[in-house]
Amino acid sequence: MKYILENWSLTDKPSDPSVIYLQGNVYGNPRFSDGFYIHTTRIVAYKDGVFTTKSGSQYTLGEVDKEYEKTYPNATERVYTSAQEAFKNE
Repeated sequence: MKYILENWSLTDKPSDPSVIYLQGNVYGNPRFSDGFYIHTTRIVAYKDGVFTTKSGSQYTLGEVDKEYEKTYPNATERVYTSAQEAFKNE
């Protein structure tokens, strides 16, 4: 089952910037009430607009966090392009 992350942003592991996580308000996940703010486990795969985490959860992205977008303009386009490159052999 795929969940939706709204107001999302990326974060990385300070000691290893290649390890990335998503954070934001989750929708459609029965473990959390809609809109609950979460940090995912490590992103391990990306395909066709769906990010898969180490725990096996799958997420699609809604709207990017406004502050994140200010810091990283065109964040949505950039994250999809980067993910396609990073996981092209998956």
